[in-house]
Amino acid sequence: MKTDQASTSFDYYLRLHEAALLATVLEHIESGLDIDLESQAPPAAAEASSDALSMRGFTEWASSTSPAVSVGWDWITTQPGLLLLDGSSLRTNVMLVDGQGTDRGHKATVLNLVRLVEGFDWQSAVLGALRAP
Repeated sequence: MKTDQASTSFDYYLRLHEAALLATVLEHIESGLDIDLESQAPPAAAEASSDALSMRGFTEWASSTSPAVSVGWDWITTQPGLLLLDGSSLRTNVMLVDGQGTDRGHKATVLNLVRLVEGFDWQSAVLGALRAP
């Protein structure tokens, strides 16, 4: 398989080489806030919790390629306007493969997806979506 090609399989993963993944342009699909379970606590408990000041949410992105790369993740903020990626929450249809087409595994795929996501300004798109009516 050439490094610019993708393949899908019976397990619904889109198999890509690292170079193809890192060259993928993702487009914002949806973002939103998660319901904070702390906010449902009694007021005294919420005031005592540092988590009460944080916001949590999710975001979903996809490529316009066919087949499409799909990536989603959770984020958190403890300061207004500063969104931090929760790398352990990445969701995707991608599995990275090596030069022989062998799966590189979940950990290698997630590490490369984090590199991809950190390479563009996803925070502005998420904040814009949260401000939209």
